Amino acid sequence: MLVPHQFKFLKMWTLHEDYKNVVASSWNQTFVGCPMFVLSLKLKYLKNKLKAWNKEVFGNVHELVSQAESHLNHIQSQLDTLGHTDTLLEQQKTA
Repeated sequence: MLVPHQFKFLKMWTLHEDYKNVVASSWNQTFVGCPMFVLSLKLKYLKNKLKAWNKEVFGNVHELVSQAESHLNHIQSQLDTLGHTDTLLEQQKTA
């Protein structure tokens, strides 16, 4: 049995200039029904919009983090092997 993925709100979204527009435009959609049903539909609609916007703006965040960690591990391995150089220390800082 497949379990649906949890929706996770990412704080970094709030720092993006388009975040409030995405939320406002999603929340202003009109749905008909009792208030709790309308709230449920608005939340589902907003979730789908945020997921699509996240992929469009930020890409696959988990993959980017994984790549950054791998790159940092490689630099740290070079530091262990070759010793401290200005170039490697700068690469480590930016990674």
